[in-house]
Amino acid sequence: DHETIGAWKTFWSQFIDSVRNGTRDFILRNATYMISKGPVFLHSVLVAAPTDLSVYLIAYHLVNLDNWTKSSVRGQDGGDLSCSWQEVKLWWPFWSLVCSMTSWFNGYALIRTYANSMEAACLAVGVALLAPELFGELHLTKTAGMSDISGNHRPQAKLAFVLGGLSACVRFTSLAAWIPMGILISIRSGMDISILSNGSSVKLYNHTKVCGTLIKLCAAFGLLGVLIGCCVDRWAYGFWAVPFLGNFHFNVILGNGSLYGTHPFLWYIYAGIPAVCGSMLPFLLFNLTVLFSNPSQISSNCNKINNTRIVLFGIIVPYVILHSFSEHKEFRFLLPMLPLICVLAADVMVELVIFMEDGVAPIDVDAVKNSDGLVKRVENDSRGKLSARSKGLFLVMIMLNYPHLLYLGMIHQRGPIAVNRYLTSVISERVQRNITGRTSQSIHYLMGCHSTPLYSHLHIPEVKISAWYLDCSPDCRSSSEEICESDAFLNDPLGFVKATYDHLPDGVCVDSSDGNTCHRDYDHQASLSKLPTFLVVMQNEAATISSLIEDWGMEHLGSIRHSISSLSRHNRHNHEYCLTSVEDGRAICHNPITFF
Repeated sequence: DHETIGAWKTFWSQFIDSVRNGTRDFILRNATYMISKGPVFLHSVLVAAPTDLSVYLIAYHLVNLDNWTKSSVRGQDGGDLSCSWQEVKLWWPFWSLVCSMTSWFNGYALIRTYANSMEAACLAVGVALLAPELFGELHLTKTAGMSDISGNHRPQAKLAFVLGGLSACVRFTSLAAWIPMGILISIRSGMDISILSNGSSVKLYNHTKVCGTLIKLCAAFGLLGVLIGCCVDRWAYGFWAVPFLGNFHFNVILGNGSLYGTHPFLWYIYAGIPAVCGSMLPFLLFNLTVLFSNPSQISSNCNKINNTRIVLFGIIVPYVILHSFSEHKEFRFLLPMLPLICVLAADVMVELVIFMEDGVAPIDVDAVKNSDGLVKRVENDSRGKLSARSKGLFLVMIMLNYPHLLYLGMIHQRGPIAVNRYLTSVISERVQRNITGRTSQSIHYLMGCHSTPLYSHLHIPEVKISAWYLDCSPDCRSSSEEICESDAFLNDPLGFVKATYDHLPDGVCVDSSDGNTCHRDYDHQASLSKLPTFLVVMQNEAATISSLIEDWGMEHLGSIRHSISSLSRHNRHNHEYCLTSVEDGRAICHNPITFF
């Protein structure tokens, strides 16, 4: 027995060691890929997937508000049609999910480590959790357990506003969506419908309920989310910090957002929303037209879908307007609104693909009633037409989104990542062959602002890589007396390179006709006193400093396709990357082909 126990202990010890060593070897072999692509997969699971699911759940709740899905609708035989409509009830959630999963902008931006991605996920999940409060029938408020005058609210609603507080910690601009949502919920919570003895209804308004919901639900649990976010920042940074206040101070108080580009006030209307919506834009505009085509029915209790449209547009419109006041605008700032746009676009798609007899959409209950006022059943042969029309629209959505999504994700401005992948392969090969005789490599990026992902794509186990790039920080951008290093290099590449690599001591500024170019203090400042292992520059600047590079003994390694200059709205220098190394005698030259 003792020998058996000892054998089992030895086996399990060897097994655990094998698993541990195998896991370590797997991580070391794939460390470069895991660190560069790991955040993408992580965001796909923790951000993109919950957002898509929330879009489906929002539409699933909304579809039950329409009269033609309710069990109270009677068929021609006086029976209940709720079972025969079960298939139809799933179409709005289905097409909402299709819109979300085929959207080119979701695929391009949602899986990236943007703060806007987290903001979009928190907002989509929050709207799904708050669906009864935002879209539920007023006279069912108390029976559904949504809220009452004592301030008791659903746990889902509390969790939603905690997510709202966390979203505000990530980006304070998310308040442009959460504050209108809180106001809408508070106003709806104060509306009660009392049923009188004679069967008539009377609308009452309870101001105490409004204040209670606004303070006890929206504000209290929103602040709790902010507190949780501050605690997370305290754990991550090692000191107490409130990043969203710094973000507000930098962008609003100081107005430094304009340092990174400005756009007109209406840019989001004529450029931002059309680009982000893509193929969903016609459906969104049609939904907006339907909303205001018959204003007299908007407040009607029987027209719940119009009320739903009002709530969704009531979140989107203030968000877009408030963001329009900022001079600096980007497409990704509209990402949090895309889930709601998907729901609105899918509403119109349902009417397009699901047609009843004589081409009447099933959303219009009165149009499918017979002379006795009873709803007609759907014939079985109509389901084939419905399926064919659905497949056609599904194919159109894919063809209008995926081709340019693949282009933008795999070809468009691929230079930065392609360069770093090439460099990591070259460095790994040299280390394995022991060509350099050292495990420390240095890379200098002489390019414009934000031109490379840097260390996330440069990680190699047991190899130290020091990277340096030209300064374009807000400190130099906002100063009228200094010129950023990136601008100074683009204005005079040869002069800047001579000054930089002529062993200037710290704090010395290079005279310029436009001002002073001051080098920043950074961890690898000492590396400027010697040539780097690799030098990465754009092709135009490489041609200017080629003679100096040859004097240094550096050889041209290769060129990477990057952008189409004729279509690019970027600086004219963003054409192609050239790789140069001081330790490699090879020369790999490619014809310069520019891509956008």
